[in-house]
Amino acid sequence: MQLGLAFVFSGNTHVAEWSLKSLMAVGYLAIFGSVVGYFCYHYALKKVTATEVSILSYFNTIIALFLGWLILDEIVTVDIIIATALIILGCSSQIIRNKKYRPILV
Repeated sequence: MQLGLAFVFSGNTHVAEWSLKSLMAVGYLAIFGSVVGYFCYHYALKKVTATEVSILSYFNTIIALFLGWLILDEIVTVDIIIATALIILGCSSQIIRNKKYRPILV
């Protein structure tokens, strides 16, 4: 689907110029980013509530930012730090709210 959209919206789609490395990266992302990610998401749904699983997706952004800074020497700006703090604040408030109002089964 994404390759189809790339052909439609990009003016420079010269397939002959694609390297083996870039094609392997697309294949890697298709397998590990989609298939393995889906199975992990499905497994997590069996173990915790849907709300807690959806909160995990927000932490993926923070992990990606940290790994980009650590491995690729990406620049962390004040905006990124504020956004990370807001994500952590929002997720923690949701977790605290869920624990506070969780019904007690007797």
